Amino acid sequence: MRFHAWAALAAALIAAPACAQTSPPDEARVAAAKEVIASSGGRADTFKYLDSMKTALVGQLRNQDPTKADAAEQRLTAFVSESNPRIVAALDEMEALAINFYATSFTTDELKTIATFQASTAGSKLRTALPQLGATMAAPFFRFQHDLMAEMQKP
Repeated sequence: MRFHAWAALAAALIAAPACAQTSPPDEARVAAAKEVIASSGGRADTFKYLDSMKTALVGQLRNQDPTKADAAEQRLTAFVSESNPRIVAALDEMEALAINFYATSFTTDELKTIATFQASTAGSKLRTALPQLGATMAAPFFRFQHDLMAEMQKP
């Protein structure tokens, strides 16, 4: 029963912003949202994040079972490739979701401000630092996620 309550709460929280949206964003907002994506490094930065995630996962596996780490790294490297159709499809889907999120969450002027920041020296420095932050947080996040899933499955 506890699992169903958690699932219902999660579904309600996820659906709440979508339910609040009453009409699709106008073309100017969508264009500005696309500019935010482009100014934030787009796919190139996504692959940097994926690479840092792969490094963190392989490092964690190397600590747990060093005999499996090299093979896992090879598999992950092959899988997380710009030529993998599954990765391309997943990134296309996530990009569309991000564009919709930005376009429905911010005004055109706010999106332009965000894009301007992303293109600035400070924004560039932030984008460069974020993969390192992601790699640093990966192991604790995965432990938290594992603990959360275990808690949700308790009777």
